[in-house]
Amino acid sequence: MSDLLMTGWRGTEFARMAAHTLPLMDAYAARHGLECHCVNLANTAAAPSWMKVPNIGAALKDHERVLWVDADVVIVDPSENLMDSVEDDAWQAVVEHETECGSVPNSGVWVVTRAMLPWLEFAWDKMREAFAEHPWWEQAAVMTMMGYEITLTEGWPHATLKAATELHDRTQFLPAKWNDHPADRRRCDAPAFVHVTQYADRLGEIRRLCAAAT
Repeated sequence: MSDLLMTGWRGTEFARMAAHTLPLMDAYAARHGLECHCVNLANTAAAPSWMKVPNIGAALKDHERVLWVDADVVIVDPSENLMDSVEDDAWQAVVEHETECGSVPNSGVWVVTRAMLPWLEFAWDKMREAFAEHPWWEQAAVMTMMGYEITLTEGWPHATLKAATELHDRTQFLPAKWNDHPADRRRCDAPAFVHVTQYADRLGEIRRLCAAAT
């Protein structure tokens, strides 16, 4: 059973980004023997970011592992298969950024295994309402289940790991190259996946990176 690379978006802004990033994702999937699937995240049940959760859960019925990649992520170096780096006993795998917002596991590039199904279901059923308007949406819910405390000061979140849970212990933290973030103090010089967020001209940066992608 093959692994799945999955992405999705809602609205014109992200559709314009995906017009550039999706061909690179599709080529990456083909290169490494992954299936590639796109989903429409427009739904009245929750914010687009939250809609990852049920879509990933549904995909795990047919796939052992799902690699979710946000539509604003550019694959600049496709040479390595991220999935080859994921340990067999990991339930999920993410990059944890070190930023002014604290230590932040980022679900913009998120490897999810079938072991995560109960956690996804709990987050969707029991935590979606509480985190419906949170700046980090489903990411905040998953972080809370991992044992992070997230505080809000004038709308700005800050995360601190308070008491690591079983989910935290079964999370594999990936090298920064798999989700290069402009605010990450640990960002590397040669990223594989670049997350184009917090740029003044996101679409322009995506176009530039896609044009230069190897």
